[in-house]
Amino acid sequence: MSERFFRYDATELRTMGARLIEAITGAPRLLSLASDPDAWTEVCLDWLARAAAERARVDSVPPRPELTAEIYAEVEWAAPRAVVRQGPTSMSHLSAPSFTEAQPYGYAYWERALERERLETLLAVACEWGGGGRRGARYGRVMLAAADLAGLDARAKALVFASDDEAEHRRVIEGLSKLRLASWDARPWLWIDVPWRADFAEHPPRSGLLEG
Repeated sequence: MSERFFRYDATELRTMGARLIEAITGAPRLLSLASDPDAWTEVCLDWLARAAAERARVDSVPPRPELTAEIYAEVEWAAPRAVVRQGPTSMSHLSAPSFTEAQPYGYAYWERALERERLETLLAVACEWGGGGRRGARYGRVMLAAADLAGLDARAKALVFASDDEAEHRRVIEGLSKLRLASWDARPWLWIDVPWRADFAEHPPRSGLLEG
């Protein structure tokens, strides 16, 4: 399979999630160098930006390369993403054309965009690490981010979060599954658990899919 998304279907989501986890666990220096959630947001979003379909436009929160300069000097990783616009979530892959030739504020870009057969959000991504404090508060923040995803029309969705142990991981996945069903969302959801606060040897990163 290509290193990039193409169809954004369940099979690709599962594969790309596994590849991101493989990249993280294959770079042990990440654990010591990326020591806070903001840095992990950059690491995950930069990887997902590189994996976008060849003709997809990537919108995301503004990059913060100052957080990853030291990391990328020691770890082979995706380059800091280049974006023009921030969408409604942490990151979106869209079938709309990129802004490289024309900006969205004018006729030229939209004439080109409206020539596309279909304009859609291919992937909506939310990063929510839950913050510190009580487990219930962390769970609530993750679920709120997931609820935002549930309300979006996207071909596929992804949520990046962190659990501290197996019990917290199971509770989050159970909550996400119930939320997806309660929202009548038939689109596949990729979850990516990067437990940056925990010991990777005891509680390793992993990914999975909610579908069906």
